[in-house]
Amino acid sequence: MEIDCHYYGTYCMALAAGFEYNDARIIAWAAQTVDELNYEKLRELRKKDKDIRPVITVEKLLET
Repeated sequence: MEIDCHYYGTYCMALAAGFEYNDARIIAWAAQTVDELNYEKLRELRKKDKDIRPVITVEKLLET
């Protein structure tokens, strides 16, 4: 999906559901990250933070 649906759509729905601005932003970021995260980006993130653990989704599993 495009960023307009996963990020902004989720952000607006979280605000409409009563979440605070910061929480809505975190929820929207998590929804968009599913589309954007691949193994290369995951490796970059792990260099910065060793505690990051990957979770392979069905969509990402098909890419591998």
